[in-house]
Amino acid sequence: MTPFQKAIKKQLSDCTTADKITCKANGNVEVRRSYFYRMGGSAEKFAANIANVVAMCGFPFAVQGVDEWAAWPKTSYFCAVISPTH
Repeated sequence: MTPFQKAIKKQLSDCTTADKITCKANGNVEVRRSYFYRMGGSAEKFAANIANVVAMCGFPFAVQGVDEWAAWPKTSYFCAVISPTH
């Protein structure tokens, strides 16, 4: 785990209600939150909220929002992929 990933994971663990925070081998951090109904939410809004929390770490980064929709009975997720920028 890189220093970037450690800092991001700690900040997110302390400040969000994400279902899962995963550090990937390519240096990215993936944050997932499940949903059954969107209730006005979107992957872009979730990514923007995550970006606000991650900004406190002081690392340069980029965030991409992904909607991982799945038909019932499987679980759907909003996913934010955080990647370091140089």
